[in-house]
Amino acid sequence: MNPDFSGFPQARFPVYTLSPDHHKSACRGVCAAVYWPPVLTSKRPLAGPGVDRHALGIIVRPDGTRQVTYNGRPLYLFYNDAYIPGLPYNNGMASINGAGAHTPWGVFNTIPPLP
Repeated sequence: MNPDFSGFPQARFPVYTLSPDHHKSACRGVCAAVYWPPVLTSKRPLAGPGVDRHALGIIVRPDGTRQVTYNGRPLYLFYNDAYIPGLPYNNGMASINGAGAHTPWGVFNTIPPLP
């Protein structure tokens, strides 16, 4: 994955939480390296449109990296999701293939949008 998305500056990715996670990250090893990469940051995360900036936070993972949280729940990406405007797939909608995925690590779900 291109870590700065410079080739696709308008790319959007749905983010997920993991059912047993709360203030810690249960997705490590193969889970994080292959299927569900954690949303990492080196600075305070910034809220985009429609995101409650007060709900964003950070936890430190066992490897020392800083994972973004939403309402205390660590956030993840799914290796099979992306929306890149202008490409002719998925009729202009973001793929959300990981929603409700039952895995050995728990159940992944997208974060609920703000009302």
